[in-house]
Amino acid sequence: MRVGNPSRFKARCFKTLGGLSWAALAVAIWSCAPKVYIATEPPTNSPWGGKYAMTFNPPEKKAAKGVPVTIAVVNPAYKGEELSESALANPLYGKVGKGFTASMGNDLDKILIAKGVTTVGPFSSREEITYNEKKGASVILAPQVFLQTQIKYAGDFAMIASGPNGNTLTKDKIERYALKFGAAYAKGGVSGPGFKQLAGEWAVVVTTGMSKEVVDEWARKFASGELLISTNEQAPAKPQGGTTNVGGLKTRKLKMGGQVTSAGDDASFGLARFQRNFTMTTSGWVYFIMQEPLSGEKLWVKKLELEPIEVQGAEAYAADHNMVTINDPCLGAYEVPQGLKAGETLVYDGRADAMATTLQKMYPIIMQKFETYLDPAEIEGLKQKGQEIREHKVY
Repeated sequence: MRVGNPSRFKARCFKTLGGLSWAALAVAIWSCAPKVYIATEPPTNSPWGGKYAMTFNPPEKKAAKGVPVTIAVVNPAYKGEELSESALANPLYGKVGKGFTASMGNDLDKILIAKGVTTVGPFSSREEITYNEKKGASVILAPQVFLQTQIKYAGDFAMIASGPNGNTLTKDKIERYALKFGAAYAKGGVSGPGFKQLAGEWAVVVTTGMSKEVVDEWARKFASGELLISTNEQAPAKPQGGTTNVGGLKTRKLKMGGQVTSAGDDASFGLARFQRNFTMTTSGWVYFIMQEPLSGEKLWVKKLELEPIEVQGAEAYAADHNMVTINDPCLGAYEVPQGLKAGETLVYDGRADAMATTLQKMYPIIMQKFETYLDPAEIEGLKQKGQEIREHKVY
């Protein structure tokens, strides 16, 4: 069998391809796909803003008669050896737990004062109370919080287009423009003229039927690159192989059709993200513990069972290219992008916010129950028990 000139054969193949780039090939692949419409929504932001403070306002009552007891108030413990299995011991909920227990310490203090009790603190932990403060206190209030939680995800990831609420875009248009943004980014980054021009063009598409102010706002968002960069502190991007650093952005080089381009961790360049919803179910208990300050011996324990509470939440991931291998007799095997899929970069983790919302629902229940537990006569009796313990111990 005669073998032709490889160079001549390759030339004929390129002529047949008509100079098609990998982007054109990708568009050709999509052309037969059915139309899928994607709703536009602004990027998900935490409703808590990273500040998980809570407040309890007890009903107005007449000033209680003074109780001759001094209580050192300690913020509830939510982690440690005894609470290692508690959901709040998970670093994911660290900020939530800290904000919740600090709020609770302040409000426990207010309730005690309203009952006519003298207080010191609140302290962040029992270890922060000095010897003299322990010696001067009648008892220490040191609650403990234990939570167990379960998360169930509903369905698979769904694509959401970045933009103002109220519009829809076809999936293939988002994917085609993602490639255009990638090419413009490879040439000049987010500061290049091509990227900025595309941002303005895309903003008009996303904001169809809306005011010029809205168009300008979204043109700025797309042009600045702010939608491209993950800012989630609680769940940083997972490391991916073959990465380089371009302009402060982690990028991955993709070789497609003989060309090399750079795509960010968000291959859609902020045009879209993939989100999945979940239901978080949480229950647990709170121990209200009064201790003799110097010995730590328990004088009074009340347990509050927390009934299960369900809240809804979501996680959002940046988009990544869905790569398809092309086996070409001229160019060999190479990859082209065929649409977008959920990547590995978590851009919004709603689990901490869902936990904060859960605790917000539990908070008034906890505080109201503590208020009902407090009997001034019983609290005064604890002072006598504490004195008896001290008389039998030498410090």
